[in-house]
Amino acid sequence: NTLSLHDALPISKTQIIDIVGRSDFNPASNAHVLKFIKEEIKQPKAGDSVDKNAIMSYIASYENSDDVPEFYYKLLSFREDSKLLSTYIKGIYNLAGIDGRVHSRFYLVGTETGRLSSRDPNVQNIPKHGAYKKKIQNIFLPEEGYLLGETDYSQLELRIGAHLSQDDALISYLEKGDMHREMASLLFGVPFDQVSDEQRFIAKRGVFGIMYLMDEYGAVYNLRPHYPAMDRVLARKMISLMQTKFAKLYRYTIKLQEEGFTAHEIRTLF
Repeated sequence: NTLSLHDALPISKTQIIDIVGRSDFNPASNAHVLKFIKEEIKQPKAGDSVDKNAIMSYIASYENSDDVPEFYYKLLSFREDSKLLSTYIKGIYNLAGIDGRVHSRFYLVGTETGRLSSRDPNVQNIPKHGAYKKKIQNIFLPEEGYLLGETDYSQLELRIGAHLSQDDALISYLEKGDMHREMASLLFGVPFDQVSDEQRFIAKRGVFGIMYLMDEYGAVYNLRPHYPAMDRVLARKMISLMQTKFAKLYRYTIKLQEEGFTAHEIRTLF
């Protein structure tokens, strides 16, 4: 059984304190975290930021995944649990209406992508991964007699990429069904029906990474916090697999990049 966030957070804090070796260490203090990173871990090229991007870049900087200090993973976990607790556990009560239910607000403007945005609470950001995803998702229940619906495009970017590049392999995978599980099966060498959700998540990121010319460092940067075993060797294997499987898509993205550098613009189809 998964511990409640109320119970897990103190345990997570204690684990960090044990790693640091100081009872007065506060993982919620940026000053404490920065001092430990610079003076104890002696992180090369450590800047003055300890935000998520900085920590992820430190994690990705290690060639061997086994050399990454456990402190970084524990810190990210502690922060994520703290955010979940304040946003979806404690914070949710302050957002309830007079009927005792929450009514999120949706806005047509406010995002760079042109998508709908949601606030108070942001129901578009409910965790889809992690130990507490089910518990937090179960907070949002419809009134009796009603249903709570969720709609989303299925692999929209990949479908557009398949159309633009006319990549037969990508089109075939999209038509067959769960292409990310297929890719995970190839990447990790396990039968299709034995692919874990974690392995599928890694493969999915890899497939999408092809469209944005993700390199080895980018793969490690984005995936190692979710999958500590991710190293440059596995990243290289994943990128090579995706580039080989979806060669026409890869060549198309390279062509687009080259055209952008040459013409200093990228044109849409219409």
